Amino acid sequence: MSSMIDVTVTHHGSLFILEPVSELAQDWCDEYLEDGQRWGVNGRVIEHRYIEDIIMGMQESGLCIKDGK
Repeated sequence: MSSMIDVTVTHHGSLFILEPVSELAQDWCDEYLEDGQRWGVNGRVIEHRYIEDIIMGMQESGLCIKDGK
């Protein structure tokens, strides 16, 4: 697992904002979240019903995730 933060996830009610920080996380998002709604430059808007599976997939790929609160 990476020692630096790769992704921040911030909870906004029924939506989450997932923001890749590292290039590895950006590549992961480009591959697995290609059809998702964008937030800002690199962020992705994720519905609450999908966030758990996405986080699990990122962790299984070795990405380090930080709660952005």
